Amino acid sequence: MSSKSNWEQICDDVQERLIKTTLLTVKSAKVLRSEILQCLTTASNDGLLNARLDEIYKLLKITKPTKGIIEITGGTAKL
Repeated sequence: MSSKSNWEQICDDVQERLIKTTLLTVKSAKVLRSEILQCLTTASNDGLLNARLDEIYKLLKITKPTKGIIEITGGTAKL
């Protein structure tokens, strides 16, 4: 399976989850962040994103745990 086909399958899977409103269960925030970065890296390599990989990695962060909750955040950064 090519990476473009893989990316399209990932998008289809995400859409299906959103439609079903199924809660996403993950092993840990680090694992989820890693999976998100993997998807974004594939999209970047396939030319679907304009951002460079180093920009993507700078934007996606994990917060320190607060009351047992860890957030994965993204946003603009000064590059």
